[in-house]
Parts: sequence; C-alpha cells; structure tokens
Amino acid sequence: MGNRQFQTFQEASKFAKMIAKETNTSPITYRQDQMWVVEGDQVKGNQSSGENQISLNRINSKWFEINDLDVLIDKMKSITDDNSNNGNLIEILNSLLILSDLVKDIAKVKTKEYAVDMAYEFGGLVEVLSQFKISAMASRYKLEMLRLSNELPSENGFENNADRLRRINKLEESKGLCKKNDCSGRYVIRGVEGNEFWGCSLFPTCWSKMNLTKEEIDLLH
Repeated sequence: MGNRQFQTFQEASKFAKMIAKETNTSPITYRQDQMWVVEGDQVKGNQSSGENQISLNRINSKWFEINDLDVLIDKMKSITDDNSNNGNLIEILNSLLILSDLVKDIAKVKTKEYAVDMAYEFGGLVEVLSQFKISAMASRYKLEMLRLSNELPSENGFENNADRLRRINKLEESKGLCKKNDCSGRYVIRGVEGNEFWGCSLFPTCWSKMNLTKEEIDLLH
C-alpha cells in the first residue's frame, strides 16, 4: 500500500477525499507520531507534506505578518499568476478572497441561522490560514458570529416580523458610513429588540457605536 504524510489532519483529510472520489476507493487516515498518514492501494508515493512547505516557501516571510487583508490578497495574486498550477497557493488565495467576501456580508447577518453559518465559514478559514497573522481576523469574526447567534431571532421570527426587517433595512440604507477615521464600514443596527444601537459593520475590527435617535427608535418600533 502506498502512503502520503501530512502535517495537519485537514490536509490529510482533503487528500483522502480526493483519492476516494477519483479512484472510488476508501483510503484510511491515521496519526503517526507528529504526522497524519493517508494510506491506500491507490495512494502513490511516500512524500511528506514538504510539498506544501515548498509552496509556502515561495511566499515572502514578511507576508505572514500582514494584517491588511486587501494588501495580502494583492501580494498573493502576484505570485499565483506565475504558479497557476500550484494548488496550495491557489487555495490560500481563494481563502483570502472568501474571507474578504464574508467580511463584506457581515452587515447582512440578521438571523440566528445566518450567524451560525457565518461562524462555520470563518472557522474553516482559520484552519486554512493558520500560518498567517490575518487568520486572527477570521477568528475574531467567528467569535462575533457565535455571539450574535445567541442574540438574533431565528429565521421563523423574521418571517413573522417581515415589516420590522424592512424598517431595519430602510434605516441602515439611510445611515451611511462609519464615522471613525479610516474605516470603510457602515452603520448597522445591533442589539436585541428594545435595546438596539448603531454599530459598525466591521466590528470587532472597528468598535464605533452610537445610540439611535428618538426618531429612529419610533421608525424602528
């Protein structure tokens, strides 16, 4: 039987699923010392996860410390163009692009179910980007989504209160951008019913918040 070794369970599991799909076999995955091993009749070679390490070695070491998501995406694009067949680099870039899209969608989170789904998505990106400092952003948003999942109503609740949702959307559309310097977020309504406030859509990166005016409270309720 052939086998391949990986540094993380995620890498091993992903490889095992690919082999299973392509060859209609069932390779086994197990831990051996500090490595994860995928073993099966259709698993070729005895290579270690050094293949992944080679990919990461093509990344400037300073990039691992970048906190600005847009900057890191641009830098990753600059090397994936020349290494378009390198699956590991492409996976990292795609994960960064997904993270960027998820951050932009945070303001749309209005239900418990949506928050749970977002927490799951952010959690998966934490694993893929674990070697990058930017993974801390995904981790923060994961925790924020989990917190919101305990505060927001369920989808059924919104279905029964569609008029309230329309009022919230109307208020948010008219509120505009966050007033904190150099912040590109928008103000969205946060908090539970009866105790709402304006908070930045990029929380927890931006903690800007303000109270609703009396007129806004009247429109909301």
